[in-house]
Amino acid sequence: MKSSSSLMKKLVFTLFLFSTVYAQGYVGAFLYSFKDESALPEDQRNYMIEVSEISIHFMVQSKEDALLDETYPINTIQFVSFVKKLKACKLEDKDYTSAPKGCAGGSSDSFFFLWNGTTPWDGYMSQCKGKEYGNLMGKLDDARALFKSMVPDFSAKLASTKK
Repeated sequence: MKSSSSLMKKLVFTLFLFSTVYAQGYVGAFLYSFKDESALPEDQRNYMIEVSEISIHFMVQSKEDALLDETYPINTIQFVSFVKKLKACKLEDKDYTSAPKGCAGGSSDSFFFLWNGTTPWDGYMSQCKGKEYGNLMGKLDDARALFKSMVPDFSAKLASTKK
């Protein structure tokens, strides 16, 4: 059985997705964060994509340095379309599963919904030895692809940060 906190997070997230994005006073965003598997600092690429009503923020970091930090404008039609597509990914909480001992060095994905400076919903998934662990389920590949599609020339920009 899910905890009341988990159910509240899911309820807030679901209510937002079904509600209009035109509400006055809206201060929120959807955030996807990817942490590359452990590697030498110069080879590691972590990135974050934040989608809000007015912009898309894309940042790439190595283990130690910011390599790219860009913001792109977004219009209401694009944002509403993004929210509908994200809803279709059916991301939701599941009971947390942890990677077995000795399973180190995998990559991880995190999804957050931010509202007025708080995080009413978040999900985390790590990959190790071809299996996924964490507290998130749904169409994760579709959600990852959706966020990446919001960044113009995502693959080229990510590749440009590698030496």
